[in-house]
Amino acid sequence: LPSANPPPPPPPPPLHPSRPLPPSPCLPPSSPSPLPSPSLLLINTPVESVIMKFGIAACLLLTTIVSVNARKCNTCWLTSLQCSAVKPISSTDSGASPVATSSCIFGYSDGTYSNEDPENGLEPLVFNIPIKTGCGLKSYTDPSSPFYYCNKTATSTNSKIKFGQINKLDASTMAATCTKVGVCTLSATGDSVYFSNNVGYTATIPFISDKGMKVFAIVYIDDPSTAGDVQMVELTVPKLDSKTGNVSSWKSVSVIDSVYSSSAKGVYQPAGGSLTPWCTAIGGEKVPVSQDILQFFSNKAPLPTEMNYGWVTESRVEIDYSASVIKRYALGRIQATATFAMPDKKTVYLSDGSVVYMFVSKLVKDLRNGTLYAANFSKETVKWVKLNSVNESDMVAEVAKSKGWLDYWEGSAYLDATAKSCNTGYQRVFTNQERCWRPKSAVEKYACLLYPKDCAMFKGATYNLSGVTGFAYNMDDKGATGKELGLNKFFISFSTVSTDMQTSLGGSSVVRPCGSVYMFTIGKVDNCTLLNANCDDATKATSAKSPYTSYALNSYKVDIVNGLPLDTDRSKCEPSLPSQPSYIHFASYHNTLFIADGGSLHESNHVWLLDFSGQGRPFVPTSIFRAPRGSMIEGVSWMNNLVGDGRSYLSISVGSGPQPGFIGYLGPFTLKGYNAGSYDMLTNIGCPIRGEQDYLYDATKYVDKLS
Repeated sequence: LPSANPPPPPPPPPLHPSRPLPPSPCLPPSSPSPLPSPSLLLINTPVESVIMKFGIAACLLLTTIVSVNARKCNTCWLTSLQCSAVKPISSTDSGASPVATSSCIFGYSDGTYSNEDPENGLEPLVFNIPIKTGCGLKSYTDPSSPFYYCNKTATSTNSKIKFGQINKLDASTMAATCTKVGVCTLSATGDSVYFSNNVGYTATIPFISDKGMKVFAIVYIDDPSTAGDVQMVELTVPKLDSKTGNVSSWKSVSVIDSVYSSSAKGVYQPAGGSLTPWCTAIGGEKVPVSQDILQFFSNKAPLPTEMNYGWVTESRVEIDYSASVIKRYALGRIQATATFAMPDKKTVYLSDGSVVYMFVSKLVKDLRNGTLYAANFSKETVKWVKLNSVNESDMVAEVAKSKGWLDYWEGSAYLDATAKSCNTGYQRVFTNQERCWRPKSAVEKYACLLYPKDCAMFKGATYNLSGVTGFAYNMDDKGATGKELGLNKFFISFSTVSTDMQTSLGGSSVVRPCGSVYMFTIGKVDNCTLLNANCDDATKATSAKSPYTSYALNSYKVDIVNGLPLDTDRSKCEPSLPSQPSYIHFASYHNTLFIADGGSLHESNHVWLLDFSGQGRPFVPTSIFRAPRGSMIEGVSWMNNLVGDGRSYLSISVGSGPQPGFIGYLGPFTLKGYNAGSYDMLTNIGCPIRGEQDYLYDATKYVDKLS
């Protein structure tokens, strides 16, 4: 990769205590006096003019330097990252290749910085691409003809299906001849298949068994012109050769599974993925029109209907190293564009792009039964609306007999056709706006799960958010200094902030055509804190003792970081800021928010780093990765101490462009003094998965086995 700019000069070392968390406490025996709470102020300095121009709400985090009795720690946390910036595409740069930062200064919880010790032994940062779409390096035997190479530069190896291949037939019976441009023809029937460049979200999952450590990538193939797929690739993780000092590269072992046909009705254009705290990938799927069903699912019997799609999916690595995708019907037919499961392993956030939903399951790690809520946003306050509860088996049975909208909703003509006002008990909804509607009382719970956006509108939730594209949460509630911005906060990215969204939020937002990221506080919600709840004091006291969840959004601040249109061309976004942000991810305990560009308002899309450590630095995003021109960034995930050797990585998925899609890994970001084989850094994350012989198997196993 081309070299990025030289690293910035090191910041002044802050003085702060180490984090009072496992694996080894770093606080002195007598804790220092609490530091004052942080304040965000706009300061009358040259930086202010930059901040005001860029439209970032927070400028500098003022830190009061307090003398503390900090001592060095043997095992230190990464508390900040300051990386050399990747520049936008220039007039002399074709932009055909990805570019990543090559130098970062690591701030540690003992108050030291990686650049202060020239003998620190840190490995250099490398961006490595182990997986590309295309045919493998080897061929396999076709009964009728040889299988030709499609792309000799691809790194996926021989397997029953090639990475990125979209095939409407069962993978085990595939036999094809391919051209050099990647178009394959099935020799038996003449049907065409091809290798999609549309690599989507990637979940990287470690697995420990009696056979050792394996690492898998579960990858969404979200091609808009096909049914898409979910594929699993086995990977090898870089290792340090202690004798030579050389570090190996990420490599793909094989595409060992495609789950296109593993589910009864198949999966349609998966999207919006995230890794759960129990080490599975959840995401959404779109709803095909009838013609797409005939084209892509004609081998299913009986032929599916639209009701079979749009559900939340859970993908996972099974104990035999196979992959499975399970549709989770209790969460609603949301067509999710964003998902996120909280550390309690019961609360899950979802969005269809316009509404924010919260699902609370009855049991941890079990998405088969629970209650769905929708959010009402107004004047920086969030209230929740209960939609309904249903269990998975009942929902599956209902889907099997469902015919459509009129089975669940009853209509009434507008009271005033011009004003589009409704009779009492009826409301305007999303799906059918020719009249007013209400759920049929006998089937209301199914009406709200099959048509959640309509139910959310009917019950008073906010329904015109503009482009909810990503969720992130910082589970750190203490911090190394207690002064970090973003402790125990939740983040939502919006690809745009429209006038309608601004109005629905009570004017608390600003119209942002280049998008924005909002920051939320979380807390408890109970029956008496729901929208329009009417409880007396005694009932409130009783209800507060039994909250539905302690991870509900309850207030927010707009524009923690946002893009701005160029003064000279309002159809483009300022190149020094994120543009229409899509995927976001917070590296908990490391004070870093990663933001991926979406859309096409930059010359190329970037991944941005935003340092929340509050160590006296300007609160301004830094580009650390640039995708090839014309490609989309379809996922970004921080993988904390992935295999227990103190090395963390940033996973970046790139696709939807003219070139082969790929999954790349930036790293390693090394923890100082960490002992190999320890997974304490994976706080509240149920990874790695453990084999049946492992003593932690019962703690990490799935709560429901495949039948």
